Amino acid sequence: GKTSVRSMTAAVLGARYRVHQSARNHNNELGVPLTLLGLTRAHQVAVVEMAMRGPGQIAYLADLFHPTAGVVTNIGVSHIELLGSRVAIAEAKAELIEALPDDGAAVLPADDDFAELLIQRARRSPNRRVVTFGTGPAADYRVTNLRITPDGTTEFRINDVAFIIPAAGVQHGMNAAAACAAGGLLNVDLLEAAEALRHWNLPDMRLQMRSGPHGITVLDDTYNAAPDSMRAALRTLERMARNTGRRAVAVLGDMKELGEASRQSHEELGRLPEMSTVSLLITAGVEAERIAATAPMPEKRTCADAAEAAKVVPPLLRQGDIVLVKGSRAMAMEQVVGAILQQEIADAPE
Repeated sequence: GKTSVRSMTAAVLGARYRVHQSARNHNNELGVPLTLLGLTRAHQVAVVEMAMRGPGQIAYLADLFHPTAGVVTNIGVSHIELLGSRVAIAEAKAELIEALPDDGAAVLPADDDFAELLIQRARRSPNRRVVTFGTGPAADYRVTNLRITPDGTTEFRINDVAFIIPAAGVQHGMNAAAACAAGGLLNVDLLEAAEALRHWNLPDMRLQMRSGPHGITVLDDTYNAAPDSMRAALRTLERMARNTGRRAVAVLGDMKELGEASRQSHEELGRLPEMSTVSLLITAGVEAERIAATAPMPEKRTCADAAEAAKVVPPLLRQGDIVLVKGSRAMAMEQVVGAILQQEIADAPE
């Protein structure tokens, strides 16, 4: 979510302002200073992405540029191996809120388990503004009526304004709502935001739709993986397959940095309702084998790593398949995408 929300926020604010934003994944102690060095007098707004792998890191990054508004996308389990618990992750992300000025603004996820903790932290300063986004009626920016069209766009409404995102992804509604909430702080209205996001360019390797041989569509989501993003990707695959009547194939690699939660997280993926739509599952990595162990479909293969999967997958594909490829950055699952796109599939059955 971070990179897509940052990119969408920059697009929304770009409707009225000259915006500078983080490039690619420049979100750590090296990337944030590089981003700040790119600022010029011509820019009116900076959208800076920040990442963390432990306590104190967001506080350190925020101290470099003193943000006036901050967006927390969610409290997941990424990096739980390093932080120990979701509570610790929430506390680490709350460092952004604590770095805001007394008259700053916090954009927070209303549906999150830790929403109340984040809201209370923001309201320690009585003049600090809190704006929420989510799917429930209490959210200031509420997402409803989300659907993925057969041609791979995502449609939804935010506070009754229609949005069309030129990419497939069930997560795009929430990401857009966060971006719109940030834009609203600087008076960008929802109609302006909707028009800006109609032309939004999806960051590379984040559920990118890529055309392969024999009418195969690859959903390239290989940049990284965590339980929440895996679920979103599988929901997207399910909806696209149901909407088009095409066969769904999932190629899933290990999710890293989950620590003691790794076994349960991988096993739970296999049990997701969305897995019932997947006809063929191929896993890469030792941990991902647990997905295959609990998944219901009869046709599944396990591979030691992405290099093996890149050899195994292409001969198993059929004409018109929709293929999701996803795994943690360390798994280098883009090898599988490359193999599908570059290798002709001999005698692919219909």
